[in-house]
Amino acid sequence: RTLKSSNRSEAGVAITMATDLAAKLSAVEGELYQVKNQSGQDALNYPSKLAERVSGLGSIAGGTDARPTAQTHAVFGMFAPQMQKQLLDYRKAMRDDLAKVNAALRAAGVREIVMKNLVM
Repeated sequence: RTLKSSNRSEAGVAITMATDLAAKLSAVEGELYQVKNQSGQDALNYPSKLAERVSGLGSIAGGTDARPTAQTHAVFGMFAPQMQKQLLDYRKAMRDDLAKVNAALRAAGVREIVMKNLVM
């Protein structure tokens, strides 16, 4: 849709805010997942990230009939606060920044971003 000239400055604000939101979400994604992997060989070149490490623990803990070892609990305890921080950063961005982006979009006369099945 073509913007009226009176809405172009508001659209610029909305674009800047949306770009900032996308950067925050990409930063969270980059802490959780190795986003540089393009092929199977890249796993050798780039380190695993939090979600991949925690999922590896699930395989270790679930791969036996015995209880998870103390080492498994210790490693999970090491990663859990880091995962929690990323979850909080995601929630804050979606709660605060998305609302601001949507307000800027409304001011520019553009439809809002509507999230479906948003996990908060």
